[in-house]
Amino acid sequence: MNCNLQANRCPNAQLMLNKVLERFIHSDLTELQVFSIEPSIERSLKQRIAHMELPISIDETIEELPITREIAATWADEFDEEDYEDVSVIRVFKVTMNTLNDKDVSFS
Repeated sequence: MNCNLQANRCPNAQLMLNKVLERFIHSDLTELQVFSIEPSIERSLKQRIAHMELPISIDETIEELPITREIAATWADEFDEEDYEDVSVIRVFKVTMNTLNDKDVSFS
């Protein structure tokens, strides 16, 4: 599942992230990718997962994609340029639902 927050900044980015996390944890999917320019979204993602006590892990390798002119042009109709003029990359967070496997289960 992909969640592209586009040029949304907080608090909108956080609200959107919360909604997609809810859908993700109630789905059969095991991987979520979150695309965001919001600098605080990593902290928000970690806090939300901890608060909800979710069996989810975040890949420590965060991919960064340059914001090209083409991407900025797609944002021009929906966002003010000031929403994204101070950032140069889109960060991609890979979130994985942790599942138990036979090795994780022990019987006493």
